[in-house]
Amino acid sequence: NGMVLTALTVLPDGQNVAPNIYLDGFYAEYKAGSDLSTIMDEIADMCVAHIDVPQQFATIGNDFKNFDYIMVDTAGHSHQNEVQRENMNAFIHSVDGLAEKEVFLVLSATTKYRDLISIADTYSAMTSYKLIFTKLDETITLGNLLNLRLHTGAVISYVTDGQNVPDDIAQFNPQKTVKQLLGGRK
Repeated sequence: NGMVLTALTVLPDGQNVAPNIYLDGFYAEYKAGSDLSTIMDEIADMCVAHIDVPQQFATIGNDFKNFDYIMVDTAGHSHQNEVQRENMNAFIHSVDGLAEKEVFLVLSATTKYRDLISIADTYSAMTSYKLIFTKLDETITLGNLLNLRLHTGAVISYVTDGQNVPDDIAQFNPQKTVKQLLGGRK
């Protein structure tokens, strides 16, 4: 898809999933004159944990107790696979009673409407969520955003429009999208 990112991948022995630290933003800071030791401190302050089962959320809580937010990125799963659905549901609810949570369902704007409905309905049965739509730059039809918003009642929080992470992530702007739906320019 033409996306190029510079990243540091850390793969601990015996693991098959590695966290990535995207370096482009840090390099931009360096080019803008930031001190290298300050940038290295920022990278070192990142705390990453890998968990395999939902019950591990409770055991790693102490590692993250001083953080305001904990971002959890899950592997993509098929909403049609029952085992994966049950596993995702267990992960989503493993923090119940331990912390506030905000769930975002990330969907591609290029996905067919019937598939979007199927995915959204599957996750609606698990939890309430907000929506993030990706790949707005890869489609000229944005009606699915509005249709899914109306179908689910879920708020559209963020959209992505390009390949430059994190620069192309933005809060959803309803006026901009309506203008595009009515044939206006971006």
